[in-house]
Amino acid sequence: MPSCAYESRWVNDDVRMFRATVRQFVQKEFVPAQDRWREQHGCDAMTREQRLERRRARGETDQTRSIDPGGQSTGAVDARGDADKVRYQK
Repeated sequence: MPSCAYESRWVNDDVRMFRATVRQFVQKEFVPAQDRWREQHGCDAMTREQRLERRRARGETDQTRSIDPGGQSTGAVDARGDADKVRYQK
């Protein structure tokens, strides 16, 4: 992709690195599925369990933390990593 001649003053190495990361992600995750998504008029629907299973297969950890109604993090996540199934405590 050709670069612009003008670059804003606030653009630094972090922004350039973020752009490159987003570009790589789109190439890896979106471009291969583009034709299928056009045919079905939308992206693939996945359940929460399917998304969690895909993350586990990739070796990613679930960093989700539940927040109680008072806004404090309880740090409670059940054994499967589902924060929404943890009961809020007062």
